[in-house]
Amino acid sequence: MNDRVQRIDRPRDWRREALDLVANRLSDARAHTEAGRLAVGLARVEELGGALAELLGNARAAYYYSAFAAQRPLLDPAIHRLDLSPNKEGELWARLTPIAGRDQALVLAGLIGEAGSMLEHTDAAERQSDPATRADAFEEWEDTQRDELQQFMRAALSAAEVALREVIRRLHVRPELQ
Repeated sequence: MNDRVQRIDRPRDWRREALDLVANRLSDARAHTEAGRLAVGLARVEELGGALAELLGNARAAYYYSAFAAQRPLLDPAIHRLDLSPNKEGELWARLTPIAGRDQALVLAGLIGEAGSMLEHTDAAERQSDPATRADAFEEWEDTQRDELQQFMRAALSAAEVALREVIRRLHVRPELQ
């Protein structure tokens, strides 16, 4: 089996995709802003927000479907409902429902807004600085935002996967046994 086929057969690594996306887009935003193109840097931060929101929704939908697949071999007709299967309505619910009382999309939007504001603040504060000081300030902005966004995405993806598996597991239990 060649490498290409092996990669396709492996489950999608949502966490790795998210972490790489954060690192790459923030680096791009930093480079543009450092070069005097703040508007382009801010656009990259906004693009990052949209891409992460889409990735998070897609991951949650995938977790929903995989939770059904993982549950199927464990079902006992004496305990579980066998008539349940994933559907588009359930997928939409999985994409949008709060997890552990938190609207992940709203939290992400807040973090992206903060990253943009801090980029503007850093640019304004360092505009008159020497190039080395300016570069250090933008590096600090990038490191801080990368750490915060990557930490959020790790936690959000993990919480969503665990919560969706648990919901699907409980959903299969016959109502009279709950």
